[in-house]
Amino acid sequence: MAPVTSQAQADQPIDRAAIAQWARAKLARRSLAAFVQQAVEAGQVPGVKRLEWGPHLDAICLHTQLQLEDWLVAYEFGTADMIQRQREAWERTGAAWEDGLPEPWLRYVLVQNEVDNLPPGTFKSTIVMVLANAWIWLLAPGFIWARRQASTPTSRSARTPTR
Repeated sequence: MAPVTSQAQADQPIDRAAIAQWARAKLARRSLAAFVQQAVEAGQVPGVKRLEWGPHLDAICLHTQLQLEDWLVAYEFGTADMIQRQREAWERTGAAWEDGLPEPWLRYVLVQNEVDNLPPGTFKSTIVMVLANAWIWLLAPGFIWARRQASTPTSRSARTPTR
């Protein structure tokens, strides 16, 4: 932020709405969970008027974010915050890679498989198939998903909102 250079600048009112909007945008870039909550609040998720946030949604968002950040860090798109989160995740699990080289979190993906045993209608497909796409494009606009033609109801319902 630029320093105040005159009394006229110092007397100008603070635009609290602009500061709040900037802070929310910064938080949404840092956290998939915050991005999902803001997207629902803004009415950007078709068919969802209200969402009761719970620990199951936090867990889905965290694991999905870790998987995506793993990819970003391994392919040198990661930020310092992402690298720190990956380092902490590797240390928490005690994982090591066979090559014995230091800092495996910079080369290998730790979280590869995720199983979400939740009943239908708990927002898991929308988070993973729709909102995670939009979130990763904020951080890496060149990110390309591996695509496969599918005709299941879930894949059909997820295609359009992502576009």
